[in-house]
Amino acid sequence: MRPRPLLFCLALVACGDKEQGGGGAVPESPEPSDTADTASADDTGGTAGPLDADGDGFDQETDCDDTDPAVHPDADEVGCDGVDNDCDGSIDRHTVPSTYATLQDAVDAVGQGSEICVEPGTYAERLDLTGRTLTITGRAGPAETTLDLAGELPLLTVDNLDDEGVVDDSQVGALTLRGFTVTGIDRAEVTQGDPIEGGLLRLAGSEAHLEDLVFTGHSAVLRDGGDLRGLLVRASSATLSLVEISVSDVTITYEQGSAEGSLGTEGGLIYSTESDLDLMGLEVSEFDVSSVGEPSSCYATGGVLFLDGGALTGSDLSMTDSHLGLACTESAQQQGWFARVSGAAATVSGLSVTGCSVSLSSPESATSYGVLSLVGWSETELESTWAALDLSDNDLTTTSQTASYVYGTAHVDDPGATVTHLTAHANTLRAEVTLPSHSGYAFGGGLYLTEGAALEHVDLRGNDIYGYRGARGGGVHINPVDSAPALQQVIAAGNTAEAVLDSARGGGIDAWTFSQPLDLHFGDVVGNAVISTGEADAHGGGLFVGSMDKQPGTATVSHLNIVDNSVSSSGGEGAGSAVLVTELDALSWTYTNVPAQGADTWSGMDDPVGTDGNLAQDPVYTDISSADPAAWDLRLHSVSPSIDAGDPALLDADGTTADIGAYGGSGGDSW
Repeated sequence: MRPRPLLFCLALVACGDKEQGGGGAVPESPEPSDTADTASADDTGGTAGPLDADGDGFDQETDCDDTDPAVHPDADEVGCDGVDNDCDGSIDRHTVPSTYATLQDAVDAVGQGSEICVEPGTYAERLDLTGRTLTITGRAGPAETTLDLAGELPLLTVDNLDDEGVVDDSQVGALTLRGFTVTGIDRAEVTQGDPIEGGLLRLAGSEAHLEDLVFTGHSAVLRDGGDLRGLLVRASSATLSLVEISVSDVTITYEQGSAEGSLGTEGGLIYSTESDLDLMGLEVSEFDVSSVGEPSSCYATGGVLFLDGGALTGSDLSMTDSHLGLACTESAQQQGWFARVSGAAATVSGLSVTGCSVSLSSPESATSYGVLSLVGWSETELESTWAALDLSDNDLTTTSQTASYVYGTAHVDDPGATVTHLTAHANTLRAEVTLPSHSGYAFGGGLYLTEGAALEHVDLRGNDIYGYRGARGGGVHINPVDSAPALQQVIAAGNTAEAVLDSARGGGIDAWTFSQPLDLHFGDVVGNAVISTGEADAHGGGLFVGSMDKQPGTATVSHLNIVDNSVSSSGGEGAGSAVLVTELDALSWTYTNVPAQGADTWSGMDDPVGTDGNLAQDPVYTDISSADPAAWDLRLHSVSPSIDAGDPALLDADGTTADIGAYGGSGGDSW
């Protein structure tokens, strides 16, 4: 259970302060008796006094509930619990509609720090809460208490920024909103000059805590150059926390209008700039963005969450059964179907995006950057940690006459990022073209890595990529430009890269190093395939490592098992069923196990077996009999020659010499 923020606790304490003249004198607490449920006998056979059955220091004559020690005349009144906690005859003092007819009446009447208790029913009011410190609670929770936006947005405004974007210190307040279902955005029209910027809440230069909300049954329509920023909430220069938020049955439609202009969303649900954002328990399902009538240019940046600057903490985040489908006449692009995070320090643990799809179509260009896009666009390098990620069973497809690109299920372009315990299984990436002479490229079935992030415990299995012109990295494509990546504890198993016209490379791992060094240690690259179905070349069934002749790179590879990979080419060249290396200035290749895989196991380098600890033997996995690579148990069997076959200077967690493979080394037991 997550501790409630300080803001929430302060609001509860403040609303419990007693009003003047309410309770009368409080009797002194008697000494506790030896027995709480019977009276004591004196020397004459009488009784010592009235009972105090709950032992709270107040007897039956003064305690309005002598069975509950939390209820007595000296207790603080707790808002919205339906109990007279302080025995003053008043239950939930600030109630709507029992005490105040409307929410606005309550806001106008209560003091700072108060809690407004909203009774079951449906409420449709616009509230400006700038400068107020309030808690607004649905007493019976979302099942019985509804805020109806009725198409007038936003419902709540807390705007403490002046015309120059500076926080007005005299207006800073704090809002807590909890226990509501939010409905009522029905085909909200968005046009140029009239964007949606926060549906439920528009927050600027202040603080808000939203908890236990159900956001459901909404739709918005974009046309004539319209933009949407946060159908749920927009935050700028603010502090915002969202806890246990459920989103479902929400649609956004891009429609061809009478005027030209691009249509787009930045943060379809949550838009945050230069804000501190805390997300815990965000659950999104049945969220759909689509187009009607082929508008000209379309984009979706951060389908659920757009975060630029500030900071992010998050846990227990999920999106399922949600779909993005845009068909536009000039261009269609998306970046981060769940989230696009840039220039922000982030600590996120527990994100699942499964069973979702992206489909983009445009004659001129169609470009997709993953379901999660991390971009380090900050003047100073910020450190971020993303852990326990499951990005599986997603489908990302682009179709264009001339330029079609798909860049990974996860797109990481942030040198300050650490990604750990990433699972990416059974994703499908397709870059289709309708004019065969033009570009259609797919990169990184599980992961597209373009800067020097640190990745460990990465499990990439059963991903399938297809690019008409080229396919790079069925499991992961690595293409660093300015900083060096490091990968360890990596599984790339059962992935496929397929192309028709140019080349398919790296069925498991494709590393294009340029001038940046690559570190790749402790991994299993098993059962991957590179396929050419036309004139394309097929290179590196398990692993491709290369650079350009004008910018030769370097690579250090160790402690990998590379097993049962393949290349297949119907019209082009096929090379390196296990490994292909090209145009490297320097390569360190040690303590690997690469048994023969067809007639052309190695390409571009001499077979290193017998030197520097390199082996060529079956590693003997525990079980790889299933047709589904996700079910393979790639731990080493007790008879495996890869056990204790690593660098003697490196140890496994049990203190023995390091094993070769993803379960070897000091981090091998942390899967």
